[in-house]
Amino acid sequence: MNEKNLSQNEKDYTVEEYLNSEHNSAKKSEFLNGKVLTTNNSNRTHNLIVSNITIAVGSRLSGNKAEIYVSNMRVQINPNRFSYPSVVIVSGEPSFIDNKSDVLLNPTVVVEIYSKDTSFHDKTEKLESYLAMESIREYLLVKEDEMRD
Repeated sequence: MNEKNLSQNEKDYTVEEYLNSEHNSAKKSEFLNGKVLTTNNSNRTHNLIVSNITIAVGSRLSGNKAEIYVSNMRVQINPNRFSYPSVVIVSGEPSFIDNKSDVLLNPTVVVEIYSKDTSFHDKTEKLESYLAMESIREYLLVKEDEMRD
């Protein structure tokens, strides 16, 4: 996962303000209950993990009606929470918030690559929010800086 700056601005934003600012910005930000959470650029390790997951999963989905989005697909987790998962998969027909097709409503599998800075957030609040979604079948957490067999 990209490093997230979890310290937010004092100002509360509406969902509409957040989405408008995202459409007019080159930078990605997540949204949580009126707060805009900035995301930093990902590093080499993060990108390699995302690439490897996408290749491994994509080769197994061949012939199935599924789509894989990498790092830049915004997901509306609930009415007041938007996020950019590291990898998101939709099994079946994707559903979007509008005709811009940039806010996914029905992810099936979400992969978050996390670091020590984002571990608590990804393993608690975000995990619970994703699992509350009707469409979610799997939520996979991958630790960025640790490799195990």
